[in-house]
Amino acid sequence: MRFGWLTALALALAAPAIAMAAETVATAAPACTYSVTAKGKPANLSLDIEAECRPDIAELDFAPEDRAAVDRVRTLDGRPAEPTSYGWRTGAGGLRYTVDLSRRVRAGGESRDLVLTDDTLMAPLDTWLGMPEPTAANAALLLKLRLPPGLLALHALAPADGADDGRTFRLTAGGLAFAGYTVFSTRPGATITVPGRHGRPAVITIHAAASDFAPGEAALVRWVRYFADLAAAYWQGFATDRLLVAIVPTGDANKVVFGRSRGGGGATLQLDVGRGVDLDTLYRRDWILTHELMHLAQPDLGRDGRWLMEGMATYVEPLLRHFAGLYAADAVWKEWWQGMPRGAHGLASGGLRRSNPYWSGALALLATNVAVAERTQGRRSLADAVRAGLTRAGNATQTAETGALVRLYDRAMGGSELADFVHRHELPTFFNLAGLWQQLGIGEQKGKLIYSNSEASARLRQWILSPPPGFRPPALPPEVAASLGLRPDTIPK
Repeated sequence: MRFGWLTALALALAAPAIAMAAETVATAAPACTYSVTAKGKPANLSLDIEAECRPDIAELDFAPEDRAAVDRVRTLDGRPAEPTSYGWRTGAGGLRYTVDLSRRVRAGGESRDLVLTDDTLMAPLDTWLGMPEPTAANAALLLKLRLPPGLLALHALAPADGADDGRTFRLTAGGLAFAGYTVFSTRPGATITVPGRHGRPAVITIHAAASDFAPGEAALVRWVRYFADLAAAYWQGFATDRLLVAIVPTGDANKVVFGRSRGGGGATLQLDVGRGVDLDTLYRRDWILTHELMHLAQPDLGRDGRWLMEGMATYVEPLLRHFAGLYAADAVWKEWWQGMPRGAHGLASGGLRRSNPYWSGALALLATNVAVAERTQGRRSLADAVRAGLTRAGNATQTAETGALVRLYDRAMGGSELADFVHRHELPTFFNLAGLWQQLGIGEQKGKLIYSNSEASARLRQWILSPPPGFRPPALPPEVAASLGLRPDTIPK
Protein backbone atom coordinates (compact mmCIF):
# COMPACT_ATOMS: atom_id res chain seq x y z
CA MET A 1 0.00 0.00 0.00
CA ARG A 2 1.21 3.48 -0.81
CA PHE A 3 -0.14 5.31 2.22
CA GLY A 4 -1.30 4.77 5.76
CA TRP A 5 -4.96 5.73 5.72
CA LEU A 6 -5.87 3.30 2.94
CA THR A 7 -3.92 0.57 4.68
CA ALA A 8 -5.95 1.17 7.80
CA LEU A 9 -9.14 1.13 5.78
CA ALA A 10 -8.25 -2.12 4.03
CA LEU A 11 -7.55 -3.76 7.37
CA ALA A 12 -10.79 -2.48 8.83
CA LEU A 13 -12.69 -3.95 5.90
CA ALA A 14 -11.40 -7.48 6.50
CA ALA A 15 -14.39 -9.27 8.02
CA PRO A 16 -14.48 -12.24 10.43
CA ALA A 17 -16.10 -14.32 7.69
CA ILE A 18 -13.84 -16.33 5.42
CA ALA A 19 -13.95 -13.80 2.60
CA MET A 20 -15.66 -10.69 1.44
CA ALA A 21 -16.17 -10.48 -2.31
CA ALA A 22 -14.75 -7.13 -3.30
CA GLU A 23 -16.16 -7.55 -6.81
CA THR A 24 -19.66 -8.44 -5.60
CA VAL A 25 -21.70 -5.28 -5.37
CA ALA A 26 -24.59 -4.60 -3.06
CA THR A 27 -28.11 -4.57 -4.43
CA ALA A 28 -28.72 -1.01 -3.18
CA ALA A 29 -28.03 2.07 -5.28
CA PRO A 30 -24.33 2.79 -5.88
CA ALA A 31 -22.62 4.83 -3.19
CA CYS A 32 -21.17 6.92 -6.02
CA THR A 33 -21.25 6.94 -9.80
CA TYR A 34 -18.11 8.47 -11.32
CA SER A 35 -18.39 9.93 -14.83
CA VAL A 36 -14.82 10.38 -16.05
CA THR A 37 -13.82 12.29 -19.18
CA ALA A 38 -10.17 11.96 -20.19
CA LYS A 39 -8.49 14.84 -22.02
CA GLY A 40 -5.16 14.86 -23.81
CA LYS A 41 -2.59 12.11 -24.28
CA PRO A 42 -0.38 10.44 -21.63
CA ALA A 43 2.14 13.29 -21.59
CA ASN A 44 -0.55 15.85 -20.65
CA LEU A 45 -3.44 13.71 -19.43
CA SER A 46 -6.15 15.19 -17.23
CA LEU A 47 -9.40 13.67 -16.00
CA ASP A 48 -12.60 15.64 -15.46
CA ILE A 49 -14.65 13.68 -12.93
CA GLU A 50 -18.23 14.08 -11.78
CA ALA A 51 -19.11 11.94 -8.76
CA GLU A 52 -22.83 11.59 -8.06
CA CYS A 53 -23.21 10.14 -4.57
CA ARG A 54 -25.96 8.99 -2.22
CA PRO A 55 -27.09 11.51 0.43
CA ASP A 56 -25.35 9.51 3.18
CA ILE A 57 -21.91 10.01 1.57
CA ALA A 58 -20.38 12.98 3.39
CA GLU A 59 -17.07 13.40 1.56
CA LEU A 60 -14.62 12.04 -1.01
CA ASP A 61 -11.14 11.33 0.36
CA PHE A 62 -7.71 11.09 -1.27
CA ALA A 63 -4.24 10.17 -0.10
CA PRO A 64 -2.23 13.33 0.65
CA GLU A 65 0.13 12.85 -2.30
CA ASP A 66 -2.82 12.36 -4.67
CA ARG A 67 -4.81 15.27 -3.29
CA ALA A 68 -2.17 17.72 -4.51
CA ALA A 69 -3.08 16.91 -8.13
CA VAL A 70 -6.83 17.47 -7.60
CA ASP A 71 -8.03 20.86 -8.88
CA ARG A 72 -11.25 22.84 -9.33
CA VAL A 73 -13.27 20.92 -6.74
CA ARG A 74 -16.90 22.02 -6.70
CA THR A 75 -20.22 20.67 -5.56
CA LEU A 76 -22.71 19.56 -8.19
CA ASP A 77 -24.52 22.90 -7.95
CA GLY A 78 -21.30 24.76 -8.78
CA ARG A 79 -20.20 26.00 -5.34
CA PRO A 80 -16.57 25.60 -4.16
CA ALA A 81 -16.36 22.40 -2.12
CA GLU A 82 -15.47 22.55 1.56
CA PRO A 83 -12.11 20.85 2.25
CA THR A 84 -11.72 18.22 4.98
CA SER A 85 -8.67 16.57 6.49
CA TYR A 86 -8.43 14.06 3.63
CA GLY A 87 -10.58 15.46 0.83
CA TRP A 88 -13.70 17.53 0.25
CA ARG A 89 -17.28 17.46 1.48
CA THR A 90 -19.87 16.42 -1.04
CA GLY A 91 -22.64 18.91 -1.60
CA ALA A 92 -25.84 18.75 -3.61
CA GLY A 93 -25.25 15.03 -4.03
CA GLY A 94 -21.62 14.85 -5.10
CA LEU A 95 -18.52 16.62 -6.43
CA ARG A 96 -16.94 17.73 -9.67
CA TYR A 97 -13.15 17.83 -9.82
CA THR A 98 -10.20 17.59 -12.20
CA VAL A 99 -7.10 15.44 -11.74
CA ASP A 100 -3.94 16.43 -13.58
CA LEU A 101 -2.81 12.84 -13.83
CA SER A 102 0.39 13.44 -15.79
CA ARG A 103 1.45 16.01 -13.17
CA ARG A 104 0.67 13.53 -10.41
CA VAL A 105 2.79 10.86 -12.06
CA ARG A 106 5.71 13.22 -12.63
CA ALA A 107 5.58 14.13 -8.94
CA GLY A 108 5.54 10.46 -7.99
CA GLY A 109 9.04 10.47 -6.52
CA GLU A 110 10.17 6.96 -5.66
CA SER A 111 6.78 5.33 -6.21
CA ARG A 112 6.93 2.45 -8.70
CA ASP A 113 3.12 2.50 -8.94
CA LEU A 114 3.23 5.56 -11.19
CA VAL A 115 4.71 5.28 -14.68
CA LEU A 116 4.95 7.73 -17.58
CA THR A 117 6.63 6.97 -20.92
CA ASP A 118 6.33 8.64 -24.31
CA ASP A 119 2.97 7.00 -25.04
CA THR A 120 1.81 5.41 -21.78
CA LEU A 121 0.70 6.49 -18.31
CA MET A 122 0.01 3.98 -15.55
CA ALA A 123 -1.51 4.74 -12.15
CA PRO A 124 -3.62 2.92 -9.55
CA LEU A 125 -7.33 3.64 -9.67
CA ASP A 126 -7.31 5.24 -6.22
CA THR A 127 -4.92 7.92 -7.52
CA TRP A 128 -7.82 9.65 -9.25
CA LEU A 129 -11.06 8.24 -7.79
CA GLY A 130 -11.96 9.74 -4.43
CA MET A 131 -12.95 7.27 -1.70
CA PRO A 132 -16.54 7.85 -0.52
CA GLU A 133 -16.92 8.22 3.24
CA PRO A 134 -18.62 6.84 5.21
CA THR A 135 -19.41 3.66 3.32
CA ALA A 136 -19.45 -0.11 3.70
CA ALA A 137 -16.81 -2.27 2.05
CA ASN A 138 -19.33 -3.93 -0.26
CA ALA A 139 -20.96 -0.66 -1.34
CA ALA A 140 -21.23 -0.48 -5.11
CA LEU A 141 -19.30 2.06 -7.15
CA LEU A 142 -19.91 2.66 -10.85
CA LEU A 143 -17.36 4.11 -13.25
CA LYS A 144 -18.29 5.60 -16.63
CA LEU A 145 -15.24 6.30 -18.75
CA ARG A 146 -15.11 8.54 -21.83
CA LEU A 147 -11.86 8.71 -23.83
CA PRO A 148 -10.66 10.98 -26.64
CA PRO A 149 -9.89 9.40 -30.02
CA GLY A 150 -6.61 7.50 -30.05
CA LEU A 151 -6.38 6.99 -26.28
CA LEU A 152 -6.95 3.57 -24.70
CA ALA A 153 -7.67 2.77 -21.05
CA LEU A 154 -6.62 -0.77 -20.08
CA HIS A 155 -7.70 -2.24 -16.75
CA ALA A 156 -9.30 -5.33 -15.22
CA LEU A 157 -12.56 -3.81 -13.98
CA ALA A 158 -15.74 -5.85 -14.42
CA PRO A 159 -18.46 -4.48 -16.71
CA ALA A 160 -21.43 -3.08 -14.83
CA ASP A 161 -24.44 -5.37 -14.72
CA GLY A 162 -26.38 -5.01 -17.95
CA ALA A 163 -23.82 -2.65 -19.51
CA ASP A 164 -22.47 -3.61 -22.92
CA ASP A 165 -21.15 -0.22 -24.00
CA GLY A 166 -17.54 -0.95 -23.00
CA ARG A 167 -17.51 2.26 -20.94
CA THR A 168 -19.35 1.40 -17.71
CA PHE A 169 -17.68 -0.66 -15.01
CA ARG A 170 -18.27 -1.70 -11.43
CA LEU A 171 -16.24 -2.19 -8.28
CA THR A 172 -16.76 -1.78 -4.56
CA ALA A 173 -15.50 0.65 -1.96
CA GLY A 174 -13.52 -2.23 -0.47
CA GLY A 175 -11.94 -2.87 -3.85
CA LEU A 176 -11.01 0.78 -4.26
CA ALA A 177 -9.06 0.57 -0.98
CA PHE A 178 -6.44 -1.68 -2.65
CA ALA A 179 -7.17 -0.71 -6.22
CA GLY A 180 -5.50 -2.11 -9.31
CA TYR A 181 -3.72 -0.24 -12.08
CA THR A 182 -5.15 1.55 -15.10
CA VAL A 183 -2.96 1.99 -18.18
CA PHE A 184 -3.75 4.98 -20.40
CA SER A 185 -1.91 4.60 -23.68
CA THR A 186 -1.89 5.30 -27.39
CA ARG A 187 -0.19 1.90 -27.77
CA PRO A 188 -2.56 -1.09 -27.97
CA GLY A 189 -2.21 -4.15 -25.79
CA ALA A 190 -2.64 -7.83 -26.59
CA THR A 191 -5.53 -9.92 -25.28
CA ILE A 192 -5.18 -13.65 -24.66
CA THR A 193 -7.24 -16.30 -22.88
CA VAL A 194 -6.10 -19.11 -20.60
CA PRO A 195 -8.09 -21.93 -18.95
CA GLY A 196 -10.23 -20.43 -16.22
CA ARG A 197 -12.39 -21.67 -13.41
CA HIS A 198 -16.15 -22.23 -13.45
CA GLY A 199 -16.10 -23.40 -17.08
CA ARG A 200 -15.10 -20.12 -18.72
CA PRO A 201 -11.73 -18.82 -19.91
CA ALA A 202 -9.82 -16.11 -18.11
CA VAL A 203 -9.04 -13.00 -20.16
CA ILE A 204 -5.57 -11.47 -19.83
CA THR A 205 -4.61 -8.11 -21.32
CA ILE A 206 -0.86 -7.59 -21.77
CA HIS A 207 0.53 -4.13 -22.43
CA ALA A 208 4.19 -3.30 -23.07
CA ALA A 209 4.97 0.39 -22.66
CA ALA A 210 7.78 0.27 -25.26
CA SER A 211 8.51 -1.43 -28.58
CA ASP A 212 12.28 -1.88 -28.22
CA PHE A 213 12.54 -4.90 -25.92
CA ALA A 214 15.24 -7.22 -27.31
CA PRO A 215 13.02 -10.27 -27.86
CA GLY A 216 10.12 -8.21 -29.23
CA GLU A 217 6.66 -7.54 -27.85
CA ALA A 218 5.22 -10.80 -29.21
CA ALA A 219 7.82 -12.77 -27.24
CA LEU A 220 6.81 -10.96 -24.04
CA VAL A 221 3.17 -11.87 -24.68
CA ARG A 222 4.14 -15.55 -25.16
CA TRP A 223 6.16 -15.40 -21.93
CA VAL A 224 3.20 -14.13 -19.92
CA ARG A 225 0.89 -16.65 -21.60
CA TYR A 226 3.18 -19.58 -20.78
CA PHE A 227 3.46 -18.82 -17.07
CA ALA A 228 -0.24 -17.92 -16.83
CA ASP A 229 -1.02 -21.34 -18.35
CA LEU A 230 1.42 -22.92 -15.88
CA ALA A 231 -0.28 -21.22 -12.93
CA ALA A 232 -3.70 -22.26 -14.27
CA ALA A 233 -2.52 -25.88 -14.40
CA TYR A 234 -1.42 -25.69 -10.75
CA TRP A 235 -4.64 -24.02 -9.61
CA GLN A 236 -6.91 -26.13 -11.85
CA GLY A 237 -8.05 -22.98 -13.62
CA PHE A 238 -6.70 -19.43 -13.59
CA ALA A 239 -7.31 -17.62 -10.32
CA THR A 240 -9.08 -14.51 -11.66
CA ASP A 241 -11.58 -13.91 -14.47
CA ARG A 242 -9.59 -10.95 -15.78
CA LEU A 243 -6.00 -9.76 -15.47
CA LEU A 244 -4.05 -6.75 -16.71
CA VAL A 245 -0.28 -7.22 -17.04
CA ALA A 246 1.58 -3.92 -17.51
CA ILE A 247 5.18 -4.38 -18.72
CA VAL A 248 7.27 -1.29 -18.03
CA PRO A 249 10.69 -0.73 -19.68
CA THR A 250 13.35 -0.25 -17.00
CA GLY A 251 16.90 0.31 -18.22
CA ASP A 252 18.73 -1.90 -20.68
CA ALA A 253 19.67 -4.82 -18.41
CA ASN A 254 19.00 -8.47 -19.19
CA LYS A 255 16.71 -8.99 -16.23
CA VAL A 256 13.22 -8.61 -14.83
CA VAL A 257 13.76 -5.89 -12.26
CA PHE A 258 10.57 -5.63 -10.21
CA GLY A 259 7.00 -6.80 -9.95
CA ARG A 260 3.89 -5.89 -7.98
CA SER A 261 0.29 -7.10 -7.89
CA ARG A 262 -2.75 -5.02 -6.99
CA GLY A 263 -6.16 -6.67 -6.91
CA GLY A 264 -8.85 -4.20 -5.90
CA GLY A 265 -11.61 -3.93 -8.50
CA GLY A 266 -9.74 -6.30 -10.79
CA ALA A 267 -6.41 -8.12 -10.75
CA THR A 268 -3.42 -6.25 -12.19
CA LEU A 269 0.32 -6.93 -12.34
CA GLN A 270 3.17 -4.51 -12.95
CA LEU A 271 6.43 -5.95 -14.32
CA ASP A 272 9.51 -3.73 -14.72
CA VAL A 273 11.63 -5.39 -17.42
CA GLY A 274 15.03 -4.46 -18.84
CA ARG A 275 15.06 -3.82 -22.55
CA GLY A 276 17.94 -6.27 -23.01
CA VAL A 277 16.11 -9.25 -21.52
CA ASP A 278 16.48 -12.54 -23.42
CA LEU A 279 14.53 -15.81 -23.52
CA ASP A 280 16.88 -17.63 -21.15
CA THR A 281 16.30 -14.95 -18.51
CA LEU A 282 12.55 -14.87 -19.03
CA TYR A 283 12.04 -18.64 -18.80
CA ARG A 284 14.91 -19.95 -16.68
CA ARG A 285 16.22 -17.18 -14.48
CA ASP A 286 13.26 -14.91 -13.78
CA TRP A 287 11.18 -15.66 -10.71
CA ILE A 288 9.26 -12.37 -10.44
CA LEU A 289 6.43 -13.10 -12.89
CA THR A 290 5.69 -16.45 -11.24
CA HIS A 291 5.86 -14.89 -7.76
CA GLU A 292 3.37 -12.15 -8.69
CA LEU A 293 1.02 -14.61 -10.39
CA MET A 294 0.94 -16.68 -7.19
CA HIS A 295 -0.46 -13.66 -5.33
CA LEU A 296 -3.60 -13.87 -7.45
CA ALA A 297 -4.70 -17.09 -5.73
CA GLN A 298 -5.16 -15.55 -2.27
CA PRO A 299 -7.45 -12.83 -0.92
CA ASP A 300 -5.86 -9.70 0.49
CA LEU A 301 -5.20 -10.47 4.17
CA GLY A 302 -4.02 -7.06 5.35
CA ARG A 303 -0.83 -6.40 7.26
CA ASP A 304 -1.21 -9.26 9.75
CA GLY A 305 -1.43 -11.76 6.91
CA ARG A 306 1.56 -10.62 4.88
CA TRP A 307 3.56 -13.62 6.07
CA LEU A 308 1.00 -15.92 4.43
CA MET A 309 0.61 -13.88 1.23
CA GLU A 310 4.33 -13.32 0.63
CA GLY A 311 5.31 -16.67 2.11
CA MET A 312 2.99 -18.53 -0.26
CA ALA A 313 4.35 -16.74 -3.32
CA THR A 314 7.95 -17.24 -2.17
CA TYR A 315 7.46 -20.94 -1.41
CA VAL A 316 5.35 -22.01 -4.41
CA GLU A 317 7.25 -20.01 -7.06
CA PRO A 318 10.37 -22.25 -7.30
CA LEU A 319 8.21 -25.36 -6.97
CA LEU A 320 6.07 -24.35 -9.92
CA ARG A 321 9.09 -23.65 -12.12
CA HIS A 322 10.48 -27.03 -11.08
CA PHE A 323 7.22 -28.76 -11.98
CA ALA A 324 7.61 -27.24 -15.47
CA GLY A 325 11.14 -28.59 -15.81
CA LEU A 326 12.69 -25.10 -15.85
CA TYR A 327 14.33 -25.24 -12.41
CA ALA A 328 16.32 -28.23 -11.20
CA ALA A 329 15.54 -30.01 -7.94
CA ASP A 330 18.98 -29.11 -6.59
CA ALA A 331 18.31 -25.44 -7.41
CA VAL A 332 15.06 -25.52 -5.40
CA TRP A 333 16.74 -27.05 -2.38
CA LYS A 334 19.69 -24.64 -2.68
CA GLU A 335 17.34 -21.64 -2.81
CA TRP A 336 15.58 -22.86 0.32
CA TRP A 337 18.86 -23.77 2.03
CA GLN A 338 20.08 -20.21 1.54
CA GLY A 339 16.79 -18.45 2.26
CA MET A 340 15.18 -20.39 5.10
CA PRO A 341 17.78 -19.30 7.71
CA ARG A 342 16.46 -15.76 7.22
CA GLY A 343 13.01 -17.11 8.00
CA ALA A 344 14.22 -18.90 11.12
CA HIS A 345 16.00 -15.76 12.31
CA GLY A 346 12.82 -13.77 11.71
CA LEU A 347 10.72 -16.22 13.70
CA ALA A 348 13.16 -16.01 16.60
CA SER A 349 13.41 -12.22 16.58
CA GLY A 350 9.93 -11.06 15.59
CA GLY A 351 7.54 -13.97 15.11
CA LEU A 352 5.37 -14.43 12.04
CA ARG A 353 3.70 -11.03 12.20
CA ARG A 354 6.79 -8.91 12.84
CA SER A 355 9.50 -10.58 10.76
CA ASN A 356 10.45 -10.64 7.09
CA PRO A 357 7.19 -11.97 5.63
CA TYR A 358 8.81 -13.60 2.60
CA TRP A 359 11.12 -16.13 4.23
CA SER A 360 9.38 -16.49 7.58
CA GLY A 361 6.18 -17.25 5.68
CA ALA A 362 7.98 -19.58 3.27
CA LEU A 363 9.51 -21.47 6.19
CA ALA A 364 6.07 -21.83 7.80
CA LEU A 365 4.77 -23.39 4.58
CA LEU A 366 7.77 -25.67 4.01
CA ALA A 367 7.52 -26.99 7.58
CA THR A 368 3.77 -27.43 7.15
CA ASN A 369 4.14 -29.20 3.81
CA VAL A 370 6.75 -31.57 5.24
CA ALA A 371 4.49 -32.42 8.19
CA VAL A 372 1.46 -32.96 5.93
CA ALA A 373 3.43 -35.10 3.47
CA GLU A 374 4.74 -37.28 6.30
CA ARG A 375 1.30 -37.68 7.88
CA THR A 376 -0.46 -38.49 4.61
CA GLN A 377 2.40 -40.38 2.92
CA GLY A 378 2.44 -37.81 0.16
CA ARG A 379 -1.28 -37.96 -0.58
CA ARG A 380 -1.95 -34.35 0.52
CA SER A 381 0.07 -31.19 0.03
CA LEU A 382 -0.11 -27.41 0.08
CA ALA A 383 -1.55 -27.53 -3.45
CA ASP A 384 -4.76 -28.96 -1.96
CA ALA A 385 -4.90 -25.97 0.37
CA VAL A 386 -4.33 -23.41 -2.39
CA ARG A 387 -7.02 -24.94 -4.61
CA ALA A 388 -9.52 -25.10 -1.76
CA GLY A 389 -8.70 -21.53 -0.78
CA LEU A 390 -9.45 -20.32 -4.30
CA THR A 391 -12.78 -22.13 -4.32
CA ARG A 392 -13.99 -21.05 -0.89
CA ALA A 393 -12.05 -17.89 0.07
CA GLY A 394 -11.56 -16.30 -3.31
CA ASN A 395 -8.73 -14.54 -5.09
CA ALA A 396 -6.73 -11.31 -5.01
CA THR A 397 -9.78 -9.19 -5.83
CA GLN A 398 -11.23 -10.09 -2.43
CA THR A 399 -10.36 -9.75 1.26
CA ALA A 400 -10.28 -12.31 4.06
CA GLU A 401 -9.21 -12.82 7.66
CA THR A 402 -5.90 -14.63 8.08
CA GLY A 403 -6.98 -17.05 10.80
CA ALA A 404 -10.02 -18.16 8.82
CA LEU A 405 -7.88 -18.84 5.74
CA VAL A 406 -5.37 -20.81 7.82
CA ARG A 407 -8.18 -23.00 9.15
CA LEU A 408 -9.55 -23.51 5.63
CA TYR A 409 -6.09 -24.55 4.40
CA ASP A 410 -5.75 -27.03 7.25
CA ARG A 411 -9.14 -28.59 6.52
CA ALA A 412 -8.14 -29.06 2.88
CA MET A 413 -4.97 -30.86 4.00
CA GLY A 414 -6.85 -32.93 6.57
CA GLY A 415 -5.01 -31.77 9.69
CA SER A 416 -4.00 -28.77 11.78
CA GLU A 417 -0.32 -28.38 10.92
CA LEU A 418 -0.45 -24.78 9.68
CA ALA A 419 -2.56 -23.53 12.59
CA ASP A 420 -0.23 -25.35 14.98
CA PHE A 421 2.77 -23.62 13.41
CA VAL A 422 1.06 -20.22 13.71
CA HIS A 423 0.24 -20.92 17.36
CA ARG A 424 3.89 -21.79 18.10
CA HIS A 425 5.50 -18.97 16.12
CA GLU A 426 3.11 -16.02 16.07
CA LEU A 427 5.33 -14.46 18.73
CA PRO A 428 9.15 -14.64 18.74
CA THR A 429 10.12 -18.30 19.16
CA PHE A 430 13.10 -20.45 18.19
CA PHE A 431 12.58 -22.68 15.16
CA ASN A 432 14.71 -25.82 14.85
CA LEU A 433 15.82 -25.43 11.24
CA ALA A 434 18.66 -27.91 11.66
CA GLY A 435 16.12 -30.52 12.69
CA LEU A 436 14.03 -29.83 9.58
CA TRP A 437 17.06 -30.27 7.31
CA GLN A 438 17.95 -33.49 9.13
CA GLN A 439 14.40 -34.76 8.60
CA LEU A 440 14.75 -33.99 4.88
CA GLY A 441 18.24 -35.48 4.73
CA ILE A 442 19.92 -32.33 3.44
CA GLY A 443 23.32 -30.95 4.41
CA GLU A 444 26.20 -28.98 2.95
CA GLN A 445 29.78 -29.95 2.25
CA LYS A 446 32.37 -27.70 0.60
CA GLY A 447 29.69 -25.33 -0.61
CA LYS A 448 27.53 -28.01 -2.22
CA LEU A 449 24.37 -29.62 -0.95
CA ILE A 450 24.54 -33.27 -0.04
CA TYR A 451 21.56 -35.58 0.28
CA SER A 452 21.10 -38.46 2.69
CA ASN A 453 20.62 -41.96 1.27
CA SER A 454 17.99 -42.61 3.93
CA GLU A 455 14.91 -44.07 2.26
CA ALA A 456 12.59 -42.05 4.50
CA SER A 457 14.35 -38.74 3.76
CA ALA A 458 14.55 -39.42 0.03
CA ARG A 459 10.86 -40.27 -0.07
CA LEU A 460 10.01 -37.08 1.84
CA ARG A 461 12.07 -34.94 -0.55
CA GLN A 462 10.34 -36.59 -3.49
CA TRP A 463 6.90 -35.85 -2.05
CA ILE A 464 7.76 -32.18 -1.51
CA LEU A 465 9.00 -31.71 -5.08
CA SER A 466 6.23 -33.72 -6.78
CA PRO A 467 3.47 -31.88 -8.66
CA PRO A 468 -0.11 -32.31 -7.44
CA PRO A 469 -2.35 -34.95 -9.04
CA GLY A 470 -3.67 -33.96 -12.45
CA PHE A 471 -1.01 -31.32 -13.02
CA ARG A 472 0.25 -31.07 -16.59
CA PRO A 473 2.44 -28.10 -17.56
CA PRO A 474 1.92 -26.35 -20.88
CA ALA A 475 4.27 -27.00 -23.77
CA LEU A 476 6.99 -24.42 -24.24
CA PRO A 477 6.66 -22.20 -27.31
CA PRO A 478 8.73 -23.93 -30.05
CA GLU A 479 11.14 -21.02 -30.50
CA VAL A 480 11.72 -20.91 -26.73
CA ALA A 481 12.34 -24.65 -26.54
CA ALA A 482 14.81 -24.38 -29.42
CA SER A 483 16.59 -21.44 -27.78
CA LEU A 484 16.87 -23.30 -24.47
CA GLY A 485 17.83 -26.60 -26.10
CA LEU A 486 14.67 -28.39 -24.94
CA ARG A 487 11.88 -30.31 -26.60
CA PRO A 488 8.64 -28.35 -26.18
CA ASP A 489 6.67 -31.47 -25.23
CA THR A 490 9.22 -32.86 -22.79
CA ILE A 491 9.62 -32.05 -19.11
CA PRO A 492 13.37 -32.29 -18.36
CA LYS A 493 14.38 -33.93 -15.11
